[in-house]
Amino acid sequence: TQLQREELDLWLIEQRRLAYAEQKKCQWDKNFNRDPYEGCSGGAVTYSFTPTSLGIILRVKYAMTGAEIDLTDYGSW
Repeated sequence: TQLQREELDLWLIEQRRLAYAEQKKCQWDKNFNRDPYEGCSGGAVTYSFTPTSLGIILRVKYAMTGAEIDLTDYGSW
């Protein structure tokens, strides 16, 4: 849903900010990019869909910080 997408967008912004701050501590180059390095294919975000008899569980994990968010729409169950 749109609400889930907005929540995910805000959460990813915060996670990227945290990852960038951590990388910047270790980075000596003053011209370091604003976005954290997420690998050559950008695979830092993992989406997990788990079907159950009640509905689908949706979790998103950000590899750079290890944080995970549950975006399951439990209200629709």
